[in-house]
Amino acid sequence: MSELARAILELKKQLDEGIIDPATYQLLLNSLVPQPSAHVAGDNISAGHIKDTDAAAIGRGAVAVGAGATYIRGNVYHGEPTNDPAEALRIYREVVLSASGNLPLRGLTLQAADASNKEQPFNLANVYVTLNTTQRQTIALGSQEDEEHEIPITALYACGQNQRLVLLGDPGGGKSTFVNHLAYSLAAHQLQKPGRWVEQLTDDFKGLQAEQLDLIPLTLTLRDFAAGLPDPLPKGHYEPVNQLVQFIGMCLRQQQLAFVHQPLQTALEQGRVLILFDGLDEVAATPQRQFVRDAVAQFAHRYPKCRYVVTCRVLSYQTPDPGQPNLRLNEADFPTFELAPFDEEQRDRFVEGWYDELVNVGRMKPDTSAGYASRLKTSIHRPDLWKLAGNPLLLTIMALVHTDKNHLPHGRAELYNETIKVLLWRWESVKLDQSEEEPALRRLMSEANRADFELVNVLAEVAFTVHQQMASDDDDRVADIGLVQLYKALEQLHPERSHGWAQQVVKVMKQRAGLLVERVPGTFSFPHRTFQEYLAGMELADSHDESGKPDFPQRATALADQPQWRIVILLAVGYLTYVKQEPYRILTLLGELCPREMATEPDEATWRQVWLAAEAILEMGIQRVQDTDHGRELFGRIRERLVRLITEGHLLPRERAEAGRILSELGDPRPGVGVVMIEQTILPNLEFCFVPAGSFIMGSRFEDDPNTQERETPQHELEIPYDYWIARYPLTVAQYRLFVEATKHDEYPLTDGDADNKPVRLITWDDSLAFCNWLNERWPLTDLGFQVTLPSEAEWEKAARGGLHIPAEPVIKNWQDLTAAPPKINHLILNPLPNRIYVWGNEADPLAGNVKETGLNSTCAVGAFPRDCSPYGCFDMGGNLNEWTRCNWGPHPEPTYGYPYQFDDGREELATRDIKILRGGGWRDR
Repeated sequence: MSELARAILELKKQLDEGIIDPATYQLLLNSLVPQPSAHVAGDNISAGHIKDTDAAAIGRGAVAVGAGATYIRGNVYHGEPTNDPAEALRIYREVVLSASGNLPLRGLTLQAADASNKEQPFNLANVYVTLNTTQRQTIALGSQEDEEHEIPITALYACGQNQRLVLLGDPGGGKSTFVNHLAYSLAAHQLQKPGRWVEQLTDDFKGLQAEQLDLIPLTLTLRDFAAGLPDPLPKGHYEPVNQLVQFIGMCLRQQQLAFVHQPLQTALEQGRVLILFDGLDEVAATPQRQFVRDAVAQFAHRYPKCRYVVTCRVLSYQTPDPGQPNLRLNEADFPTFELAPFDEEQRDRFVEGWYDELVNVGRMKPDTSAGYASRLKTSIHRPDLWKLAGNPLLLTIMALVHTDKNHLPHGRAELYNETIKVLLWRWESVKLDQSEEEPALRRLMSEANRADFELVNVLAEVAFTVHQQMASDDDDRVADIGLVQLYKALEQLHPERSHGWAQQVVKVMKQRAGLLVERVPGTFSFPHRTFQEYLAGMELADSHDESGKPDFPQRATALADQPQWRIVILLAVGYLTYVKQEPYRILTLLGELCPREMATEPDEATWRQVWLAAEAILEMGIQRVQDTDHGRELFGRIRERLVRLITEGHLLPRERAEAGRILSELGDPRPGVGVVMIEQTILPNLEFCFVPAGSFIMGSRFEDDPNTQERETPQHELEIPYDYWIARYPLTVAQYRLFVEATKHDEYPLTDGDADNKPVRLITWDDSLAFCNWLNERWPLTDLGFQVTLPSEAEWEKAARGGLHIPAEPVIKNWQDLTAAPPKINHLILNPLPNRIYVWGNEADPLAGNVKETGLNSTCAVGAFPRDCSPYGCFDMGGNLNEWTRCNWGPHPEPTYGYPYQFDDGREELATRDIKILRGGGWRDR
């Protein structure tokens, strides 16, 4: 059933139940179907044109610029159709411009919090900040060919370089805003509208290519498409793409743009359209998700010349477990790019743009805005807010609250709490028009003898109820709230259970507050999933059992294994900590999630509870948890089990990677990952794996591995006649930071916000060798004859593949336990896979190591893939990050040094400036 049909049924139900009268019913029914003409403000507008005036802007969302301009309200055209294809597409672009030009979340701008406000709304293009992805590109610097620098690939540049792609992001990460801004920018370019978007759209290394600037944007919200699918879904030979084509036609008719259908169809066939499929994750049930995925894929096949962007939440686009349905698009057709959090420069640009736009719309004076912007930039550097500020939605919320209060609260729960106050009550200070008849919200609350918090509590109860009704795979979707449901909840606040009073409250909130958005007449939702989750968390935190006893820990634990409740529980923890100021209740929850006794073979639900408990510690604050002996015991228990979760390979790779990030914030205690204090000196706490002298198989064979490169042949037996030790893990961010801080070395790699237990990246071969030399100067091991350096290519490959004979058990020692004498190995065994293709065996497996098909799109904590462990105990040689060797490739693109490997042919000479060799698999490798 379509949303339109649902809305009509809801209205009919309200009429039948006497909730609305026939006149109101007819008025609302008429509003569902746009009328064929518009007459606004006397004779100035009629038949879709402005008469004899240079400019007009009538009502919110109207577009009327210049004599003869098109009149549009929201995303609906109010004018006469045309048979001219060029004019039809011009009108269509004007509609796109109107629909996507303002900030997309009602309630997150000062104007949008008050629907009666006649001032100019925030212009998205003036506040928008170019979004980066986690992938990077190398560009030349200066005039010398060897001067290169890595920069992030922007989401826009990725669209320009890839005909089709999937853009992944976290909730509030900017996916839909990117789609809106891209649609706006293309429409503005084609209509020759000035604005900041010009620079963003055409930047050489961040924008689109010149021939792509005339593409026609077609934005399709997949949630709305799925809502209108028949039940049951068509089967047999029916092609889902047909349903999608019908949906596009329906959208055009609802926008009164039916005359655009044929010109748009022609443009699709010619490849002149950029189709923006927004919200693949917002399709609720698995069968519908598969149907929608197939429709998207078939649409791209039907119109192969067009360009495509599909957005989806990160956690909804993982490699599935064996036996589970694969809901992803074909990676070869739709490569994935993941949005990165805002870096410091992006945060500053957003803050500056926000306050500049406040000046533009007349809400703030220039001399005042500069001070506000400076204070907000300082505030978001607070440790408790810095990570949150990397999320575009949360940074927008911070800007909204800071604009209202000139300071920021602690923690995200308190931040959301203040935001809700702003959205509900801030307009009370706005002077009401004399002609306004509706009462203010506070006046209505006073009539019922109710306080502000009681209205919030009712909305929290509604949020919890609708959240309960959502499926576990709904992800980012915001629940629909029916008008009847809303009335019934609000009536409980009135001493006489007055339905009329509840109607007035809804009317005022709909028109003047931003916490509820009417998606279609009679159907409401919160402006973003975040608000629904926070309010549901409030209700959960304040829950009681039948006897009236608080039961939050027990109730939250019962919900912990359902994905849609995870964030709700964490926000409940934040609410208890910062708003209710009752953090002691959270310790009981931690004990419920991670009890002392653990099953011998814990199931996945148990490990998810461990993960949740660890994140709850961060939400509450590590210091608060450790204020008591009980809290310290809980902290140690949870962290110990989190280490097991990661090192034993539990949960899906994406979940394990997130658990690794949390472990880093708790302080990763694993030897070999962090740092250690030795006689008042902090040093990298490295562990080493022993590789005994002997022969191994080097190189590859085409008959074994079709991906073999010519340079890797012939495969041959090679003897390394000496023992050596090689680090158990790649060098981590925490360990490399010591070198950077001690030597004032180039700090660029450390500005990307990587967790301390991730492998350090973006460092050059010279950086790596400089670190080794620095360590040699400080380690006492040099007195024992040890020298730290990069491995040769042969040493690296033997450590990854294993010799012909290998120890029965790996020999692993902390650097402080190394001695000049080699360790005694009691038993050597034959290597079962002496010419293995991958560290874990001969078959590619995205679950064995962090490679491209794993879908993490970035590095993760070291040692998080237990199967990516070599026969000697070395981790991450098959995935996560490529690793430098000390060997030379040669001065030219064609290799100078081939196989069989020769130790004395110059390939291991450190002094040359030849191209150096990287080995191992990385997260971008197949």
